[in-house]
Amino acid sequence: MKRTMVMVGLMGLGLGPFAVGIARADTGHMGPSAPSQAAGAAPSAGTNTNPVAVEQEEVMSAPFTVESIDRANRRVVVESPDGARSTVNVSPNAPGFDTLKRGDQVELDYYKSSVLSLAPARTPGAASSSTAPAPASTGTHAAKGHQVTTSARVTLVDNEKETIQVTTPDGRPQTLFVQDPTLQRQMLTLKPGDSVQVTYTEPTAVGLRRATAK
Repeated sequence: MKRTMVMVGLMGLGLGPFAVGIARADTGHMGPSAPSQAAGAAPSAGTNTNPVAVEQEEVMSAPFTVESIDRANRRVVVESPDGARSTVNVSPNAPGFDTLKRGDQVELDYYKSSVLSLAPARTPGAASSSTAPAPASTGTHAAKGHQVTTSARVTLVDNEKETIQVTTPDGRPQTLFVQDPTLQRQMLTLKPGDSVQVTYTEPTAVGLRRATAK
């Protein structure tokens, strides 16, 4: 009540703004109240502002010899000049697949197969595919192959090239690139004949050309 009377008296003397300041000081509120969050300001605590880190794989180009062709599934088994064998999915946007023949020399533009996890096989012979297949797209920006988790038999370990070659339960050969340092240390314990449980991205070709004579 006393504070109200002081304010009225001061306002009567033309000291209205001064009176408001005194009133704020008396109630413990100096200065304006906190402003609301402006557009573009940082979100409040609890909101994830960090982008998810996604490794960007580049399209590789390399020559291969065609060993076998699965036209129904658009899949080829190929061998590289150094003898590494892989089963490669061929994108619908890659021309020339329908006329491929066994023994053809080709150059593939492809996403390599990368190991995501590696462990001793728990149930040899059990294989399963990822439930999230790659979405359709066009050109060399076609989606990378979907993930596969399977047991496999190791046929070759190349620590220098950071690759392992395996054969899946259905007989498909695959050359897998191991980029993670922890998985690379696990490679040192592997030898041909070992059974492993492995998750990897399937190699996918987005371009296919007949190799030119040199």
